[in-house]
Amino acid sequence: MKVTEHFDSIEWTSHYGIPYPVDRVDMEEDRGGTWLVRRLRPLCETLEVIRYAAGDQPIALTPHGGYRTEADQAGIIAAHPEDAQACLVAGAKTSQHPKGRAADIQHGSLTARELHALILSLYRHDRLPYLGGLGLYPTFVHCDVRKRDTGGLAQWGGLRRSNVG
Repeated sequence: MKVTEHFDSIEWTSHYGIPYPVDRVDMEEDRGGTWLVRRLRPLCETLEVIRYAAGDQPIALTPHGGYRTEADQAGIIAAHPEDAQACLVAGAKTSQHPKGRAADIQHGSLTARELHALILSLYRHDRLPYLGGLGLYPTFVHCDVRKRDTGGLAQWGGLRRSNVG
């Protein structure tokens, strides 16, 4: 199912083959609605703005970078116990991936640091109204559409973090 011009719900299928639950009712939202409407569409709209600002070139999800079930999270840790970054990311208690609100992304011609700087600039210029979390990792950038708390955007970089994505 096409979500936005460049993103389809099939891209958000978990690494282990679990489809993104587009029809799941969003019980966390006051107004209800489905995960497609309340979570995936705002995430894809955010990525469309980033894509356009990054030269209108494709943005790719990392292999485990879209929707993840709790089993997916545990599977990442079990498969890579020596990988501190993988365990940190998959073990995050506030991970937005199982909630269908997150994307770990890469860009073909920008480094993770350059992509992160671009996204932060877009956010600071009020171009990303849904962005709630932004994390920088060595090879990718995490974006999510969690609700912002009073502290604003949840941000972290590398293996240090102030909030978790």
